[in-house]
Amino acid sequence: MAGKNEYFIRPGDVEPLELRDGGWSKGWKRMDARLLVSERNGSEFCCFFRVIFPPGARHERHLHADAEEVYWLLRGRGIHGVGDQRFEAGSGGVIFVPKNTPHWLINPSQDEEIELVAAYVGAPSIEKSGIRWLGPVEE
Repeated sequence: MAGKNEYFIRPGDVEPLELRDGGWSKGWKRMDARLLVSERNGSEFCCFFRVIFPPGARHERHLHADAEEVYWLLRGRGIHGVGDQRFEAGSGGVIFVPKNTPHWLINPSQDEEIELVAAYVGAPSIEKSGIRWLGPVEE
C-alpha cells in the first residue's frame, strides 16, 4: 500500500512530547510520552497515548477537570495514588480515574521501566482535559 495510513498508528512513528518544567507538562518528570490519537489527527472526544516511565520517573499530583482517565499497565510496577488511596500496581492492571480526582504515579524501580497506554475520555488533548497540577507527591 502506497502512502501513509492515517488510521494505523505505531508509537515509534510518533515524536515524543516535548516535556518542559512549565505549563501543562510541568509535573511530567523524565518520561517518554507519545500522543497516538488526539485532536492533532482528528479526534473530537478522546486523547490516547503511550508513556514509558524510566526508573525513578514520576508523574506528580494532578487532576483533570474535563476528562476521565483510564490507563492500562503493560509492563513494570509502580506506586499509584488515586483520590486518597495509595497502592502498588503492575502489568495487566487497569486504573480508572474519575474527573476532578487527584492522582499520580511513581516508578520506584532502579532498573525496570513502566510502560502504559492511557486515554483521556471526553477530551481530545492534554490541554482540553483540564489538567491542573497539585504539587509533588508526598512520600
